[in-house]
Amino acid sequence: MSTKADKFVKTYKQLSQIPAALGGAIRSNGVINTLWSQRDIEKGKTTKFIKNFFTTDLKPVADVTPIDVSNEILSQFSKSEKFRAVLRELDSKQYLEIWQGHNTIRTVDLNALDVHGSVYSDGEFASFEWSPDEKKLLYVAEKKPIKSEPFYKRKCPTSNNEGGNGDEEKPKGEEYLFIQDWGEQMVGKKYSVLAEYDIENDSVTILKGLPDDICVAQPKYSNDGLYIVGVAYQVEPRKLGLIYCTNRLSTIFNWISMATIVCENNVHITDVLTVTFFLSMLVLVSLPLKDL
Repeated sequence: MSTKADKFVKTYKQLSQIPAALGGAIRSNGVINTLWSQRDIEKGKTTKFIKNFFTTDLKPVADVTPIDVSNEILSQFSKSEKFRAVLRELDSKQYLEIWQGHNTIRTVDLNALDVHGSVYSDGEFASFEWSPDEKKLLYVAEKKPIKSEPFYKRKCPTSNNEGGNGDEEKPKGEEYLFIQDWGEQMVGKKYSVLAEYDIENDSVTILKGLPDDICVAQPKYSNDGLYIVGVAYQVEPRKLGLIYCTNRLSTIFNWISMATIVCENNVHITDVLTVTFFLSMLVLVSLPLKDL
């Protein structure tokens, strides 16, 4: 019996060494970037790595040694491929890195900024988009929760601090208030916000003006960079089960410089060559007009 078990274990170890392809992209210089995952039995977790292939007419001529990117959550090249943005997680902290060439030019500790919660990296809400001018990066994150305090908490009798206007008034008795999340595989995701990182100013801004009764998803810059379009999910009457329920109330939003226009129609023209529309109430798709 033990001999059979040993054979099963040996076979499983051999099979676990076979990597699985997660994705890939063809760059303008002919380099093919591929992303792979492999189960590491000794570590007890899955390892992710990238492997690049150099090609001529899309025929491989050389490759490089794989690089471990297990702590990379999201990554995206700018349109010109001059910059590469990376969202990395180390010791339960998230860092945003901007690479130019072979070195980093910006590193931002998003937890230290404390302007939002965790950055989304799932397939339903996440986005990691460069602006057309390559000066800003757009992503989706969890809204920073409003801190509450109990009714019976004793406070200082003076509301104003020296040299300031005092702390903002916090809601009372809501510290244990239940707030729905979006269900299986998205536990803890309750309210999403649009965040924009400005590379030149090295600052993160939460884009204001969106209604409180929606959760934004899959935002994308327009071709001219003047506005942002994306999916808006209604948070009422319920959120649970977004992945397996494709009938959640939703629409397309259009964010223009501190003002929001929610489109009731299913079709939105972004320019002469491209039409953006809603498919099955969930997926944002872009197709050239000539293919329609």
